[in-house]
Order: sequence, then C-alpha cells, then structure tokens
Amino acid sequence: NPDQAELIAYSASDRYNKEIGGIVVDNNNIYTDRQSQAMITGAITLMQLQPNTVISFKTANGFISANLQVMTSIASAVAAHVENCFNIESAVAANVQANVITTFAQIDQAYS
Repeated sequence: NPDQAELIAYSASDRYNKEIGGIVVDNNNIYTDRQSQAMITGAITLMQLQPNTVISFKTANGFISANLQVMTSIASAVAAHVENCFNIESAVAANVQANVITTFAQIDQAYS
C-alpha cells in the first residue's frame, strides 16, 4: 500500500491533470492550462479597462469573437473549475491524513 506522502503526491498530480484538462463553456471547449488561464486573465483586464473591446479568442474548437460578457463568462467558469480542482485536492489530503483514503483508486474516484 502507498504511504500518505505518495498518496498526497498522486493527488496533486491528479488535480493538476484535471485542472489543465479543459472545460466546456457555451459549447466551446476552453483550454485551462496555466498559460491559457493567464491569457484569459489578461483579456479580462484589457476589457475591464476598455469595455468595448472585442477579441478573437482561440478555443479548442477554433476562434470566437469575444466581448466583455463572453470573456467574463469564460473567466468565471475557468476560475470555478480551477477552484473546484483545488477543493477536491484539499478534501483528498484531509481524507488521506485521516486514513479514509488509502489507495490511488480512491483518489482517482475523487477526481472523476
């Protein structure tokens, strides 16, 4: 059986893979890797400074025309996704420390 340190490391890897795995927002497959998260933040910052800005935003499906409303929807969904991933990791860590989670399979289940 893996020890707690191995389980915690495995969970961090699962969390990262889920975090960067992408999400769907309004039928658009949105990249959620760290670089994409930063680019979304940059686009939102620009649009907050210049609210009439419209950009060509690249999704996994191709480019979409995105105004502040569209980018806010995307950014909010990505932020919620990332936060959910970390919340799962936190709960898994607590359950590992409490010896409730003792296997890699249980960790995989938590992220599914």
